[in-house]
Amino acid sequence: MKQDKITVLFIVAFGAGLGHLAAEISIATKLRELSPKTEIVFYTTSPATDALYSRGFYYYYIPSKLVIPKSVSISEWENLFEHQLNDIVVLHKPQVIIYDGPYPEVSLVRMLVQYLDIKGIWMKREGDRKDIRSVSPFERFFDLLIVPKELGEENRETTDKCKVVSPIIYESRQKPQFHMEEIFPGYKKHLNRIWYIQLGAGIINKIEDDLNKIQETLLQDRKNFLLIGVSPVSNQETKVQDHNPRIRRISSFPNSIYFNDIDYAVSAAGYNTFYELVYYAVPTIFVPNPFTQKDDQRARAESAEHMGIGVVYRPGNEFMELVERLYKNKDRFIECCKYYHFKNGASEAAELILQYT
Repeated sequence: MKQDKITVLFIVAFGAGLGHLAAEISIATKLRELSPKTEIVFYTTSPATDALYSRGFYYYYIPSKLVIPKSVSISEWENLFEHQLNDIVVLHKPQVIIYDGPYPEVSLVRMLVQYLDIKGIWMKREGDRKDIRSVSPFERFFDLLIVPKELGEENRETTDKCKVVSPIIYESRQKPQFHMEEIFPGYKKHLNRIWYIQLGAGIINKIEDDLNKIQETLLQDRKNFLLIGVSPVSNQETKVQDHNPRIRRISSFPNSIYFNDIDYAVSAAGYNTFYELVYYAVPTIFVPNPFTQKDDQRARAESAEHMGIGVVYRPGNEFMELVERLYKNKDRFIECCKYYHFKNGASEAAELILQYT
């Protein structure tokens, strides 16, 4: 018999950006719509907790290993994580724990072994680098694996334990705070172009030089207006030419609220932004970030180029040649994006989770 009230605990790792947290907010939102009585609790290492608070989700936060002071050892951090996790489980008594991240903490695995009445679900986003050791030994401790697929991926057989869903993005019902004509004085929709630029991963490598070159190149054409996506979790200052009336920085979550008004983009190929741009059919120059620890952005970007939904910037490329390719073939890129349009997998994931409560 289904319980009148169920509690789902989301444990969300912080990688290099908002990817893991954005996906789980999307799933939790769908879960809340499907089952309003469900209590949803987050325990996260992502500093983007405003995104949870503003959407009415209760959360606990612990700083990531990536940012803890040098005076705190990894073993001390792991001990703190385990104690907090135990307290949260005792207090909220979840029936389901959902983990989203690349490497489950040992303390989480121990808990799933100890509490056999708690179902463990791993949101296991793949797209691993070829040189990354498989973490499959962890899989046996979870009752269910939910894998968001990649576009162009061969049809993967599902099993009782592993279910494949469509790509997961965060779809916002929020409208932009301003129209483009208000953001950019002098902008005319049918005469000018809006470029969205977001190179991502500001916490793990410097993007300033690349960003400056892209800005300078695109601004040479006075038809271009630039929206610069600045990560709200970056620990580096992103220099944007704020004095220029044709540039505006945005750091709201999600940036995709602007995508219906975007003509073109220059973007890293991280999972969330990549699929948001495809979903909203934005012709894009993808600049794969080589420093992400596990996510193979180059493979994802090259797959997009093969499918005709974007082009890839490679070292040694002439950037303006790629820009001209987008200009000349805009309609074709949009049609290819529409051809590969997908249903947001957040609904599929939420339905699977409810089957385990």
